[in-house]
Amino acid sequence: MGLDECSLVVAPKEELRARHARLRECMARLAPNAGGLLLLGDVNVLYASGTLAAGLVWLPREGEPLLLARRALERAGWESPLLLASYRSYGDLPGLCAEAGVPLPTDAPVLVDMAWMTWSAGQLLHARLKDVTLASGDAVVRLARMVKTPWEIARMTEAGRRQASCLEELGRWLHPGMREDAVFRKLELLYHKAGHDGLVRITPPGRAVPGCVSAGASGLLTTAFDGPLGTLGKSSAMPFGGNASVVWKSGDVLAVDVPFALQGYVADRTQCFWDVAAPLPDEVRRAQECCLAVEAALAARLFPGVTPAGLWDEACAMAASYGFADNFMGAGPDRARFVGHGIGLEMDEFPALARKFDIPLEENTVIALEPKIALPPYGMVGVEHTFVVTPSGGLPLNEGKSDGLFMDVESLTMMWF
Repeated sequence: MGLDECSLVVAPKEELRARHARLRECMARLAPNAGGLLLLGDVNVLYASGTLAAGLVWLPREGEPLLLARRALERAGWESPLLLASYRSYGDLPGLCAEAGVPLPTDAPVLVDMAWMTWSAGQLLHARLKDVTLASGDAVVRLARMVKTPWEIARMTEAGRRQASCLEELGRWLHPGMREDAVFRKLELLYHKAGHDGLVRITPPGRAVPGCVSAGASGLLTTAFDGPLGTLGKSSAMPFGGNASVVWKSGDVLAVDVPFALQGYVADRTQCFWDVAAPLPDEVRRAQECCLAVEAALAARLFPGVTPAGLWDEACAMAASYGFADNFMGAGPDRARFVGHGIGLEMDEFPALARKFDIPLEENTVIALEPKIALPPYGMVGVEHTFVVTPSGGLPLNEGKSDGLFMDVESLTMMWF
């Protein structure tokens, strides 16, 4: 089969125009004197152009946006409807933008997505654009990407549907005695058969995480990743996935937190499993009931105008009312200081449901709610689903058929895989 017979899902021109309008709207709100936005981070270039180009996008306040690429111009032309030009150095940008009819202004600041650039790239850009005043556009980009278009939500909804189906199939296959890495590899196989991208991006730029499978106390071992659920992981160089020596035992919680990405868009969900042959301790039951209650309460309040900080305070108060104030979102100095996060092309987008996040939610913001409780010696209990903010509350994107207290697993003879 030739390349001309293959197909790729690309963002339609109308979709990209809607994103450009959102970026400009946020510029007008946060930086009304700016002359435009220069996007250099990989994911932001993808968001604004529809292609993961090795280059940048110039979005002037008025006029057609321009995609400038250092290589793979043919592919960029297939995947993106934007005006296209080739450059070798940042010093080429003023001339190329002027030739395209959208010059870089010298009488107004140019916003740059600085958080997605390396220090050296930022210094080089500043040196090559001496006549241009550069200013941070990070807040503009975060606020713009916080609200998803219907096209984006459709991808995340489908990702969530496939993720839920894979987790249900995993539950039919699980049994105590399995090693963490065997569970993780099985889920990876199910995900890839379902169309998972294989890569889940997070900030800062260049980072990606595969998720984790944690059996018992392994889930209480924190890692460099800022999240409540931990794992021993594959190695000190890869503290994710699952460990080849840690075995899920009857009477321990098995926590699976592996995001699913489809065409770049991520759905996040945590599923905890329990062996039905083991009596369920009251403390474990109450902790999981607390997490489910927190998620349900916050989901019901995911409507426009609510502040993330207010949701965080509500979650902490509920956890304290159940007696889990000291264990909520982890234990000790490494506790996660959020109960949910924005999600989209990256797993950890704006906003965090945490203190001081006072910018109100907007309709079609997508939020992953993930209340969890550290519960030695059983492991980390909790839940996570992805929701869309609507006027009537959170609309779940990855509900499953087994969203009860735990996804129960029948006890079988202990076996090694």
